[in-house]
Amino acid sequence: TGIKEAAMFGTLDNPIANSVANQARSVLSANPDIKVMFAPYDEFAKGVKIAVDEAGLSQDIKIYSADISTSDISAMREPDSAWAATAATNPAVVGQVSVRALAQLLAGEDPGRNVIVPPTL
Repeated sequence: TGIKEAAMFGTLDNPIANSVANQARSVLSANPDIKVMFAPYDEFAKGVKIAVDEAGLSQDIKIYSADISTSDISAMREPDSAWAATAATNPAVVGQVSVRALAQLLAGEDPGRNVIVPPTL
């Protein structure tokens, strides 16, 4: 059946997690069949986790995110946490790849529309 996007939400209001929690509550209410939520930023994931926890859906929904902090790891390690996993980026590698693409452009080469950096553990 694949992945179906039910809603896209998020805000950078302060505090971010509380604003996203309010939005996530609405999304969960309007889409009771949601099983997975993805947050492209850890502060968004914190808000989603607040909403999922308050709705008592920690066993039914899994949260995946990008970005990480020590408090995120603690939240993921909580018993029965819905926050299943996250991914991080290496700023040094992002910088290296960006400079390499710029050098290619300056040399008249086309680095391509997208530069793919293979993931590593």
